[in-house]
Amino acid sequence: MECLHGEFMVIAKDEKEITKKDGTSDGSYFKVGLSNGRTVIELTAGGENPLVKAKMFQPYSMGFDYVDKKLKCTSVTALSLKDEPKK
Repeated sequence: MECLHGEFMVIAKDEKEITKKDGTSDGSYFKVGLSNGRTVIELTAGGENPLVKAKMFQPYSMGFDYVDKKLKCTSVTALSLKDEPKK
């Protein structure tokens, strides 16, 4: 069960490389900035997290939960843009 749910958009996404002590690559993770128009939060996410696949500056309904004492995004559902141009 999700402990937090709201409408957010991805405003920043940065891929960071994980390196071993010997300097070789051991994968990557993403630092993702989210905003609901009032507040900005930064989360980390692995490559398989649905948050990483979200497009920048598009509204989403997102669910969050605590996993291993960290706030993690658990669900992402696209919302329609309110000011979409009519065809």
